[in-house]
Amino acid sequence: MSIINKKEKKPVIQFACSLPDVAEIMPIIPYSSYRHDWKVRAAKDAGANKCPVTGYLHSVSRCPGINNIQAHGWVVRAWQDVVIHTYGEGDQGYSWESATDLTAPGEPWDYISGHDPEDYRIYRKNWPLNTLDSIIKVQTGWYAKVPKGYQLLQLHPPLLDESTFTAVEGSYRASEGLAAINVPMYWHKLEGSHVIKAGTPLAWLLLVPDEEPTYEIIDYENLRGLGRITQLIKDSTFTTDFRRLRRFFGDKS
Repeated sequence: MSIINKKEKKPVIQFACSLPDVAEIMPIIPYSSYRHDWKVRAAKDAGANKCPVTGYLHSVSRCPGINNIQAHGWVVRAWQDVVIHTYGEGDQGYSWESATDLTAPGEPWDYISGHDPEDYRIYRKNWPLNTLDSIIKVQTGWYAKVPKGYQLLQLHPPLLDESTFTAVEGSYRASEGLAAINVPMYWHKLEGSHVIKAGTPLAWLLLVPDEEPTYEIIDYENLRGLGRITQLIKDSTFTTDFRRLRRFFGDKS
């Protein structure tokens, strides 16, 4: 089946899971549809503190810089609970347990694997602080067919309220065949047992073109007028209305 929609001529990325039931209960989803608990709490606080006279409303949950980044890409989530046991600073090893031992037919891989320090750590000059020397990897069972001319970036999910791990960055290209979406991660809990709950975002998937745009550095004076107008629209109402900005600049970019 073609990965290009011939009617719209838009790139189409295809995701498939070797565990069909997992695809039903925990599919890859647009990141825009994922609700962060901390943003829900912030939005509730903002509504409670809204000024009844001016309508002034200030909340991090309305920040366009935060909300815009979540409007793109997809997120792959843990489909089962898994607990990682670590035993002290440095290369003290780890062990793990998962809620099920389900594997795909013909693919007897474990849900958790990893890379020893000899694979990666020893080559890094500045390893992240409070991080296990080994890389822990979640083998999700998901695969991606990337459209020609694009690459799929795999990054740590932005805005994630999580201190247990940080996903290691990587990318997949169409020229490299079917991409297995496995998530290597820096593990930040050096001792004890810590759970990744089912539904936790593990990696952010972002499709970008292989061909990068050109760029230029210009004198700020060329943009000063644009900055003044932007600030005036923001300051002209008690509550910044980002919709006004979008309406004004929508056809002026």
